[in-house]
Amino acid sequence: MLCEGEIEGFPNAKHPDGVKISHNLVPDQYAIGALKDVFFNNTPVLGPNAEVSNSSKLSDANIKEHLNFDVDQGVFQVQLGTQDQGTLTEFTNSTNRSTVQVNTEVPKGSVPAGTDNQTIFESDGTPVTRTITDVDIDQVNITVGVPSLQRVKDSGDVKGLALRYKIQIQYNGDSGFTNVPIEGSTDTVDNEGYLGDGNFQINGFTPDLYQRTHPIVLNTKTTNADGNIVNDTTKYPINIRVIRTSQSVRPDSETITDTFIWYNYVQIITDKTRYPNSAVFGFKFDAQQFPSIPRRTYRIRGLKIRIPHNATVRADGSLSYSGTFNGSFKAAREWCNDPAWILYDLLTNTRYGLGSYILTPAERTEAEAKAGDQFEGTTDVASNLDVYSFEQASLYCGGLVSDNAGGTEPRFSCNVLINSQGDAYKLIQQLCSVFRAMPFWEAGGIALAHDRPEDFTYIFNQSNVTQEGFSYSGSSMKGRPTCVAVRYFDMTARDFRQELVELNSQFINSSDPNVDFLDKYGYNKQEIDAFACTSRAQARRLGKWFLYTSHRETEVCSFQTDIAAGIKVRPGDYIKISDPVRTGRVVAGRVSSGSTITQIKLDRSDTEMFGASAPTDFVFHSIDTDGKYIQVPSSNIVGNTVTLGTALNALSEARKAPAAGAPFNIGYSDINLTQWRVLTVEEGEGVYAVTAAATRRTSTTSLKIQALRLVLALFPSLVRNQTRSQTCS
Repeated sequence: MLCEGEIEGFPNAKHPDGVKISHNLVPDQYAIGALKDVFFNNTPVLGPNAEVSNSSKLSDANIKEHLNFDVDQGVFQVQLGTQDQGTLTEFTNSTNRSTVQVNTEVPKGSVPAGTDNQTIFESDGTPVTRTITDVDIDQVNITVGVPSLQRVKDSGDVKGLALRYKIQIQYNGDSGFTNVPIEGSTDTVDNEGYLGDGNFQINGFTPDLYQRTHPIVLNTKTTNADGNIVNDTTKYPINIRVIRTSQSVRPDSETITDTFIWYNYVQIITDKTRYPNSAVFGFKFDAQQFPSIPRRTYRIRGLKIRIPHNATVRADGSLSYSGTFNGSFKAAREWCNDPAWILYDLLTNTRYGLGSYILTPAERTEAEAKAGDQFEGTTDVASNLDVYSFEQASLYCGGLVSDNAGGTEPRFSCNVLINSQGDAYKLIQQLCSVFRAMPFWEAGGIALAHDRPEDFTYIFNQSNVTQEGFSYSGSSMKGRPTCVAVRYFDMTARDFRQELVELNSQFINSSDPNVDFLDKYGYNKQEIDAFACTSRAQARRLGKWFLYTSHRETEVCSFQTDIAAGIKVRPGDYIKISDPVRTGRVVAGRVSSGSTITQIKLDRSDTEMFGASAPTDFVFHSIDTDGKYIQVPSSNIVGNTVTLGTALNALSEARKAPAAGAPFNIGYSDINLTQWRVLTVEEGEGVYAVTAAATRRTSTTSLKIQALRLVLALFPSLVRNQTRSQTCS
């Protein structure tokens, strides 16, 4: 089984002009094209230059010359995991067998008087016939043979003999019998004595019993009104007969032992399981060329998922958008490698994902009514998920960046096979790590939030934290890595590789571009795994981000704040802090009443904050009445009144005047507010405990390195539950 759920299929199952081969119309030819993406011991079964058409066969000369293994007589079938897919008709497992004894000699034909000696004299004998009446029988295995096969001359020499026979079948309604063709055989005696067109030969010498079994798959399959493959009962009863078609004509002095017997037949009722919602690939070939079962790997375009109505899948699997997202989805699922929507699919699917825990009872009932796993309507949106935040995250993931080879690629893509049961919380964390996410629980719902440069959400100072103030901790310089080896999966080599990234001034934003960081800090190498990463450039970006954060986001700040601020911030938000312990002076406080969009009243005067030398040009920070962050440069203060450099309603994003009690901070050349990214927010008795990591967002270079900070709110119960998934992209 390749995947649980419907997949897009094999990327190279195409015609020479690049058009996809239709799996629905020509499934056999689709399976041949798919062999370009099937690997035995890391070698493709079919070379990439093979041209597959709608009539191609494995035995065609132009196909055989591109086969890397001797499988031209093999059988390959694939189903892509739809709900109503058919069975793999060439790969049937028996669920019920019954053996019927025959033990009847198949008579020889007559030999005219005066016939010359011949090893093989062709003459049909009287047929031995048996009838199949059970309409559930799908296959019959016929066993025939000889007790011994030899001729003894009067001199005592023992020689071999040959005999021929054929097997014929007659379905109900047929006017006569037809020879049974044997699948995958050739018109040569070498292939188990098959001569072609249902004729066989036993040739050689044996003093003991020799038996041969012929499996005959009955051609009775049909599709009923429900779309299921069943047996056509009108073709029963079925007559099968064995006819001896030759004998040896030898001198009377030779003793011939060549009795041909039909020993028995086995009636088989096969497993008709369609494996709905499971992508499966079946193969059958001669194993003589392999010392052991080959290791099979498959290159596929994986699970189809729901994507927004205004999204288009690019050739590389990423998404581009047009128009405005209205919260609805496309009617049909599509394959893509966008990690945001892959995560959404995992959270909402009730069969292989977490839909049983995320969806409401009413939504689960609707999903179970649609094949048990699909919350599928175009307007079916999980009420516990903020679908708009997923769309915003997807926009960032699909942004095109350099692939370091002269082209572009999506910023984040997710290509992974999840084929084992594991802890749900850990799996969510792994998927979030693809696009730099961190899980948290908030207000009974789930959301994905991300930040843009300078998109701060709140400010903190001594006026809106508890008396304990701000507490800081940092990492040791010796423990910071200067080199990182990022492990990713190389699709070309079809194996894991490592991308080595060393610390340098180009992305660390050093004031000295010539500094040798390895010489300065020593060679401290760490190894990390890039989960679901198949791009060397993406692995390198991860390594650069890891080194950047290790050296520039090394400090953690903890504090407690009031309810007004605690309910506004959440993990992933960016905040600014004015700490008088670090700055040496108090240049922050609360807004007083009477503020307007041009002038802000403060709870303290300029002399209280600056003494006799207040700055004439500073940046004013506060929160407006709607809870939105305010940052206005070129401001000044006289007394306890700040005159803003730009009216609040004239900012690029208009703001309202802050309400009385709102916090304010002032930043200028001597005192810069510190910047932090919130890690956790925990509710306590009347206060909220906040933990944040230091961050820098002032440099264009560092902004390029800064990854999208995405936030996932998870139900606490997910930590205790498990999920099983096969997600392929």
